Amino acid sequence: MKQRIFAILLSLTLMFTLVPTAMAEGETAVAKVGDVEYETLQAAINAATAGQTVKLVANTAEDIKISADKDITLDLGNSKLTNKSGDTITVEKGGKLSISDSVGTGVVDNTSHGKGAIVNSGEVTLNGGTFKRSAEKGTYSPYVNGGNSWYTIANYGTMEINTGVTVENAGGYSSMIRNGGNATADCNLTIRGGNFAGGINTVKNDSFGVLTINGGNFTNTAQYVIMNWNKAEITAGTFQTLDTASAVLFTSAYGNDANTIGVLSISGGEFKHASDTQEMIVDHYDASNSGTAAVTGGRFDADISKYIPSDYVQSADGTVEKLGESNAVAKVGDTYYKTLADAVAAAQSGETVKLLHDIDFGTDRLTIKKAITLDLAGHKITTNNSVCTLYFTKTATVTDSVGNGKIENTYGTANGIGIVSGGEDADLTLNGVTVSGYYGVFIQQGANVTVINSNIKAIFCGIAVLGQNDSNKKNTSVIVKSGTVEGGDYAIAGNGTMQGTEITITGGTIRETGNNGGGAIYHPQNGTLSISGDALIEGENGIQLCSGEGVIANITGGVIRATGNDQRASKTGDGFIPDGAALSIVNRDYPGGTPKMNVSGGYFVAEKNNAVLAYTWSANKASEWTNAKEYLSINGGLFSSDPGDYVAAGHYVDASNNGDYPYTVKEGAKPAGALIVVKDKTDTAVNGDITGDDKTAINNVISKANVDGVAEAVAPAKKADIVAKSSATVAENDKVEIEVAVKVEAKAADLANGKLTFEASPVATVKVNGAATGTTVPVTNDMLNGNAITVKLPLPTGFNPEQIKHISSDGSVEYFLKTAKRGANTFEIKDGCAVFTITKFSTFELSGTVTYVEPSYYSGSSSDPTYSVTVDKTENGSVTVSPKSASKGSTVTITVKPDSGYTLETLTAIDSKGKEIQLTNKGEGKYTFTMPADKVEVKATFMEDNSMLNFFYDVPNGAYFYEAVKWAVDKGITNGLSDTMFGPYESCTRAQIVTFLWRAAGSPEPKAASSFTDVPANAYYAKAVAWAVENGITNGMTATMFAPDATCTRGQSVTFLYRALKGTASGSANFTDVKSDAFYADAINWAVANNVTNGTSNTTFSPNADCTRAEIVTFLYRAYQGK
Repeated sequence: MKQRIFAILLSLTLMFTLVPTAMAEGETAVAKVGDVEYETLQAAINAATAGQTVKLVANTAEDIKISADKDITLDLGNSKLTNKSGDTITVEKGGKLSISDSVGTGVVDNTSHGKGAIVNSGEVTLNGGTFKRSAEKGTYSPYVNGGNSWYTIANYGTMEINTGVTVENAGGYSSMIRNGGNATADCNLTIRGGNFAGGINTVKNDSFGVLTINGGNFTNTAQYVIMNWNKAEITAGTFQTLDTASAVLFTSAYGNDANTIGVLSISGGEFKHASDTQEMIVDHYDASNSGTAAVTGGRFDADISKYIPSDYVQSADGTVEKLGESNAVAKVGDTYYKTLADAVAAAQSGETVKLLHDIDFGTDRLTIKKAITLDLAGHKITTNNSVCTLYFTKTATVTDSVGNGKIENTYGTANGIGIVSGGEDADLTLNGVTVSGYYGVFIQQGANVTVINSNIKAIFCGIAVLGQNDSNKKNTSVIVKSGTVEGGDYAIAGNGTMQGTEITITGGTIRETGNNGGGAIYHPQNGTLSISGDALIEGENGIQLCSGEGVIANITGGVIRATGNDQRASKTGDGFIPDGAALSIVNRDYPGGTPKMNVSGGYFVAEKNNAVLAYTWSANKASEWTNAKEYLSINGGLFSSDPGDYVAAGHYVDASNNGDYPYTVKEGAKPAGALIVVKDKTDTAVNGDITGDDKTAINNVISKANVDGVAEAVAPAKKADIVAKSSATVAENDKVEIEVAVKVEAKAADLANGKLTFEASPVATVKVNGAATGTTVPVTNDMLNGNAITVKLPLPTGFNPEQIKHISSDGSVEYFLKTAKRGANTFEIKDGCAVFTITKFSTFELSGTVTYVEPSYYSGSSSDPTYSVTVDKTENGSVTVSPKSASKGSTVTITVKPDSGYTLETLTAIDSKGKEIQLTNKGEGKYTFTMPADKVEVKATFMEDNSMLNFFYDVPNGAYFYEAVKWAVDKGITNGLSDTMFGPYESCTRAQIVTFLWRAAGSPEPKAASSFTDVPANAYYAKAVAWAVENGITNGMTATMFAPDATCTRGQSVTFLYRALKGTASGSANFTDVKSDAFYADAINWAVANNVTNGTSNTTFSPNADCTRAEIVTFLYRAYQGK
């Protein structure tokens, strides 16, 4: 029995010696679990149960193991855990450990060679603490390891590292953190924050390693910040090399190992390298082993475009982001591209490539071989390429939906071209863009270019047109509808050795700008030239044809102006001949043959030579072309000089009564008598009585003085009187010019006190057959027809008049004020001049003080005597007065209404004694006067209306749209394309049509701005578009696009008008091209029923044809006037 009791006691004793026990009283605590203290950390860990926290309370040197059955938290507290001889902390497979640091200074260290601070095969979470190898002696060389080196952390299981953790390794032999390697299954390391510095590689993701970095700061001085052999993903954090590191990132597979595949993906983070000699990403181990890297985010201080997918881009600051509106260069539909070339390559036929940012190609160029539209959208494409910026070989359009889009070549010499279009399949349209270069546009090999609302500006030649030199091949052609084509030497030019071109100009401005002896259009090749519409063609020389066998050059409209001198005497060599003519055809030995031209319209002016020339050129010398009339035939147009040498049979030269173009060609037999034309000019002088500072100030500006319109204001019936008074001898067929020189003389000045007086005195000199003869004749006011004469009086610096008192030679006085008052006219200050219109000449007193007093009109009482107001018989118009009898002081209104095609020539009110009564023009055909104590007779004469001819060159009297244009201008609906051109045959854009409708409706203020992205807030049509949308007139082309520059069709135009006037459809127009279910069918039926339009024939309306400016103002006129 005793033996059995002893045995039992012995067994119990042995059991208790194997169970960890709390520390005895008096011993030093190293760790504790709850309130229970332990002498060793391992003892505390062994005692802890699942979910408990073991807190380190004192520094200790132990090799700690976390067994497979453990799931605990270790709080480092304010203490340091150092190994004895092995790994500091080993977590066995199945074991779970979470490390925190409640104080913030806890450390886990390892000082032994080949051992780590943490070696994990289980599950570890690091929430705090510093982990290091303080005794690390490793070097970069694998052969000199210093005897003490290894990983600070080695993970073969699952590990998570969070913010608050620091990992260090001072060596350069071992990596600092290793994930994977000695494993047979995936090893997962997730880093969400912390600071990591050291090791030959800061983090090495080895075979079987799956690395995820979502934050943290990583630096390396030896080799790589991150070395990846298997799978790694980076979403955030900072990664930086220092000193002599090789690269920031490394990724590579090795052999055919499925667990060493070298795949790296980056979607965020910031990556920096210490020097340009370091790489950002190394993607291969050697020639046989390489990895992949895909970057979809983050910021890099080096170019990593090699690793960026096609739908991502690296911006200027190094950020990689998804392609979109802010960072893509171009887009096609909703797909974005990082280069224009990529977008063009992806675009399908008929699609639009929209530019999102300015592009600089450097020295490259882009060839476009697709039928696409390129929308510059307000951006610029620039290159310094020795050939061109863009090269087109197919049907394409370059447009600009925003405005200010540009294509530019800065190469600056003979080969720096903006756009080249080449090949018979190339049909290029330039719509609303600017193109610049040494050449603007170069067309060759049978290509075609159409210019609409574009600006082509070139150092040398705006558009060069080269034929194929083969009559069996397609001609190379250019069509200019609107916009500007400018070149320093030529606006448009061909090549005398490259035959086969077609040049058609129906509008726009064609201008030579360089003053280099060139011309607006140089045509030395065989080809056709056609000019019509409202084109303006100007330069030192206008148009020159030197070749074109069998070619008819038709000019039916436009203005052709030359400003240069005749320099033929000094011309040597081949090429263009500077002759100073608006139009010249030159017979010379060119391969294309003899040029041939027909002129049936247009306006031709040469400031320093004849408007039209035809001559032979040989051996650097001009000579008479004896049979020029066989090749140059003029049967219409207006000219600054007599074109009689080239007038077609059955036509003659007559006076036009147009100052800039005094000669015109008419059909029929020449009337008997000499041809008399009137020209005008302005001379200036400063009276000798003006001295000192006043004289200096006036002399500085006197050259700005100008009087315009005098030639038109000389009454046709008075021209013969002027010739007679000059005593000039004139024969039947003589050519007579009356040159009216208006001398604008500063007569008196007191500028300090705001006073300056000018006198304008017109004097006529008669020239017979080009030679001045007889005596000069003063042009008196009774020789004028009442047409408006525009006066520009120069204003010395600092002189700002408020009033101009005009004292006519007949004693009448009229006032012009800067601020309008009843009974007075107004003037404006423009380009340093006071500008106003008169109908009589004499003295103009400019004053800084307004002395004019508004009249007090007395209406009279019923007992006052009344006097009759009668109207003399009139022709070509009607005159009415109200009242027909009035008392003294009453206001009488005269209403004048010319017949169609006529305008008021003279209007006078005369009392019984023959005294003329002053009339006040109230506008819109109404005039008033104050009734004297006498009867009054009103007389009026009407003349053929040339006002629109003088106002708009392209709106002739008798045109179906003549009255409509007058009405539209008078109502402020349109002011034309320029001061002289209306552009009746120009296609009307959507922006123009809604603007016309809006103005016709009285320009009502819209409730809010439109939301269309292509309607800038400051566009002239912005309010009109907003109003049209609010009133259901249009909804735009899409929810976001209005397409203001798109051409409006006839169907759309009448639909807009129908909606604006809230029309009601009635009847059926029975047009064969208007289907009953078409959106415009009701509108067309309404328009026909209300006499707005009758269609383009008895059976067609042409709803899809472009609506011209003439058509839309006619529609408006008829709809609003009931005509």
